[in-house]
Amino acid sequence: MKQAFVQSRLPADESYFLKPPVGCPRSAPNEYWRLIRSLYGLKRAPCIWFEMLCSHLRSLGLKNCETSPCFFVGHVIDGAPPIYVGIYADDIIYFSTSDKVEKKFEELLGGLVSVEFMGQVPHFLGIEFAWQHHDDGHLTFTLTQQSFAEILIDSLGYNNLSLSTYVTPYRSGLSRDAIPCDNLPQSQHHA
Repeated sequence: MKQAFVQSRLPADESYFLKPPVGCPRSAPNEYWRLIRSLYGLKRAPCIWFEMLCSHLRSLGLKNCETSPCFFVGHVIDGAPPIYVGIYADDIIYFSTSDKVEKKFEELLGGLVSVEFMGQVPHFLGIEFAWQHHDDGHLTFTLTQQSFAEILIDSLGYNNLSLSTYVTPYRSGLSRDAIPCDNLPQSQHHA
């Protein structure tokens, strides 16, 4: 979404004022501006944008997933496959098994704000996507967080360790859920 936060109008019951930039030819000295639209840097901007976007997605017939308010699913074309939509701030990822559904969703979303559709997603929220188009028309993809894990390892300073010296409770030859009872006093053995 291009400049998503400034696309949303501020609620009528909220007023925000700011001092114009120094030397602004359109403003008199000691004059302040009342914001009509949200701005980046305004603490409520992400919330106002999310509320506007959710309202628009619901108007298209999409519904929030019960377990995640940032995930939507629904039908934008009656009788066609559903579309799945994930939101993170001003980034949106979506998928349908129908190209026609995806195109319709893009058209409907473009009616809300200026949108730049960037094709197949290479990464989203630390997840890398690898796409493979097959000659028979099928598409497969894999997801990995390898680069995210490498960044995390580097940030913790563990990138130069060649092996782990941490002891685990698992020992070869034992069932993972079993703890051997040898060397315990008889009173601590349980059935």
